[in-house]
Amino acid sequence: MMKLKFSFLILFLFLSTTMRAQKEAWLIGAIKDCKTGNYNPEQKSIKIFDGDREVDFINEGFGAFYAKNMETKTYSVQYQNIFGQTVAKNVNLTEGNNFIDFCLDYFVEPDITTFVSSVNKLDTLKISFKGVSATNVNEQNAVFYYKGNELWADFRNESGNFSKKIKPEILKKLIISEKKAIEAAVLKDESSDYRNVYTFELGSKKKQIINCYLDDWNFYGDFFITIFGELK
Repeated sequence: MMKLKFSFLILFLFLSTTMRAQKEAWLIGAIKDCKTGNYNPEQKSIKIFDGDREVDFINEGFGAFYAKNMETKTYSVQYQNIFGQTVAKNVNLTEGNNFIDFCLDYFVEPDITTFVSSVNKLDTLKISFKGVSATNVNEQNAVFYYKGNELWADFRNESGNFSKKIKPEILKKLIISEKKAIEAAVLKDESSDYRNVYTFELGSKKKQIINCYLDDWNFYGDFFITIFGELK
């Protein structure tokens, strides 16, 4: 009798384990710009990993994809954001359908020194923003400098001249914005002759960054709106 009870216990544990292992999950993903809600019709860089093993899935285009018959566990989804970085997001799947958005505008902030973060009381930072095409050049300019202990920014564009004191929380956002422009320089678009060319000058240092056209982000617009609240 004891052997029979023991056999039933083993069978019960085996069946319970098998049933748990057979629980299925679906990953139904959407890769989009989470700020604007726009999708990228050419998003082809999606990969799903179970540890080191790449998982098969269906890419429906326009950022939509799904993987079926998956286990209830944690997977890693990798994709390219609008700045050219590879983003890896861990997702914990539960039984049934798992609807998950992945943000194209999510930014992996690198630990690098920027021109904006290097502004000091002795040197003025000058930034030239140029939109360059085969037939036209559109240029705006900005200057960052100290008045006493306060950091100020002056902008000049087609709408006029604008000036404002830069608060510490705004400065942090501007530093991230410059880092985005630096990272996005890796992107190339041979189908378009339009380029955004940014030139930084601080003391004896000078650097030029070139970005191709990005649908939902550009350095000048992000910079200006961060400081003044709207694009003018």
